[in-house]
Amino acid sequence: MAWITVTLQGHVLLRNWIPPTVRLNGTPMPTSYGENVYPVPPGPWRVECEGNWWMKYGKASLDFQLAEGQNAPVFYKAPAFMWGKGRIGHQPQ
Repeated sequence: MAWITVTLQGHVLLRNWIPPTVRLNGTPMPTSYGENVYPVPPGPWRVECEGNWWMKYGKASLDFQLAEGQNAPVFYKAPAFMWGKGRIGHQPQ
């Protein structure tokens, strides 16, 4: 077993009442602002995030390999404006 910890940066009162969407290898996951921990099998992973309002915006993705017992931190920050790019990485954005 391994873990992916996705931190959705921002706050419901300052950003958007609807938290960003997170997909792990294409599968939508339940989310909330702050830290979201997902147990996953080791192997290759793609984390995709995007903001939601009346349209999807700020799409960003990150590809990496996970080993047994490893925890991969992922940080996503939606853009301030819907036409901007989202930022994703292994460090706070």
